[in-house]
Amino acid sequence: MADLNFAFNVSNAFYKEESQKIDKSSKNHSNNLMINLMKALNKLINLMMPLNKLTIK
Repeated sequence: MADLNFAFNVSNAFYKEESQKIDKSSKNHSNNLMINLMKALNKLINLMMPLNKLTIK
């Protein structure tokens, strides 16, 4: 789970840094990409949760 938190923090930091470089006209597109990335990451975490419970036993 720590690895997932690390991946989230890295992607979040990267997004913040990159979004400062993007002008306002393309920022909406960037935000939509980030939203889709976060949705995909959330699905991945949800898929991994049952596996995580199995390995904890």
